[in-house]
Amino acid sequence: MSDGQLELEEVMEFVDENEASYYNTARPKRAQMNVAEKVYYEKWCKQNKRYPAVNSGYTTLEHILSGEDGIVRTVSQRDKYVASSVIQWLGTNCGMAFITETERDIKEQQKVQSRLEKLRDCAKPYGVPKPVYLNARLLREE
Repeated sequence: MSDGQLELEEVMEFVDENEASYYNTARPKRAQMNVAEKVYYEKWCKQNKRYPAVNSGYTTLEHILSGEDGIVRTVSQRDKYVASSVIQWLGTNCGMAFITETERDIKEQQKVQSRLEKLRDCAKPYGVPKPVYLNARLLREE
């Protein structure tokens, strides 16, 4: 085992009895996790702990998977496994690159939105038509 790698059993030492049941039913099958994967995975498991006074007693995953009608349905073992795997993936190099690129795109979109709002605010007193929303890539500062 290399530095930064943790055995899944070591991860299990950090959870209490309620969280352990989530780990046992939802943990991805990878034998080792890097530190970032472990942190994302642990946070997800703690996020999904059920508290009677929080979220009407439902877990985050139950809320995510609830229908548009607001009805919370039973979460399957496969649902738990897929969600846990995606969260753990965020801690991998590929997942971290995805997060970094996404955060950069969000900031870019926010800048464009801010510029458009300023243009709209300037145009209001003069009766100038509102600016058209364009793709952020077209308005990017070079």
